[in-house]
Amino acid sequence: MQWYSFLLCLATVLPVGFSAAWPTSFEQLPKNWESTVVMLEKCEERNGQHIFKPLGTGFLFHDSITKMTLITNKHVIGDRDSLFIRFNVSAEKAADGSGVLRHPCRLRDRSGKQLWLSHPNPAIDIAAVQLIKPKEKHIDFAVLEYRWFRPFDSVSVGDDIYFFGFPMLNGGEQSKGDFPIMRSGIVAFKAMQETNVSGIHIDSGTMLIDGFSFGGNSGSPVWARGDGGSKAAFVGIVAGHIPYSYHTQVKVDSIPFEIDDTTRYLSIPALDIQYQVNSGLAVVYCSDYVRQVLEELK
Repeated sequence: MQWYSFLLCLATVLPVGFSAAWPTSFEQLPKNWESTVVMLEKCEERNGQHIFKPLGTGFLFHDSITKMTLITNKHVIGDRDSLFIRFNVSAEKAADGSGVLRHPCRLRDRSGKQLWLSHPNPAIDIAAVQLIKPKEKHIDFAVLEYRWFRPFDSVSVGDDIYFFGFPMLNGGEQSKGDFPIMRSGIVAFKAMQETNVSGIHIDSGTMLIDGFSFGGNSGSPVWARGDGGSKAAFVGIVAGHIPYSYHTQVKVDSIPFEIDDTTRYLSIPALDIQYQVNSGLAVVYCSDYVRQVLEELK
């Protein structure tokens, strides 16, 4: 009854429509935000057939100088000559009726020269490659712009964040196209200098977020919720998660066997098994690093 009375009192002092004063996550994001996030794939030839397999996540950026650019992680690109970007299209326009169109992205020219750039610091896992804008008018995509960037200095521990991608190399694949999965969390740690967390080197300008990132989330854009109902802002890119390893011993009882009608026992030593699980902490490189890569691309 005490809580019920408290809620009644609270209702009398809060203005009507108070809950609408704070925008939801979707209202804070730029228009068509989901269309800035794309699934990346590789193509393998098997028995004369082309087999497409997901690699990870990327997102699209554009300005008047850099033009249209794909941003992802270096480890997603790897040493490949090319990859494919899945764009959503109207179902009736898709060649296979799936609602997506695979757009080739060259990563090396015919002489083997690398066409993509990474951050000047080789330890920072960010890559960007300029794209030839798709000619098909029915492709559904949007681009991120500098006006959505928030610098590292303005991000604080405890800030609410959400990130979008294709965890476990899967997503909301539907007949109308691919739709990234949103996950949320908070900024758990900001590295102001080079340090080490759970055996992993963390550079200054790097954040840890308390939010589960899985394989496939690599390259996912990270957004911070605005204060006081202001718009959300782009604050970084997911590079992976910090694993947690632990050991345990499994004791196996001795195994009986017979030799010449005599029962004997085989002694089995305890087995030392190592497990590795997701710690729930994801590594995020700040938007300042993304901007530096884009500046290099110019």
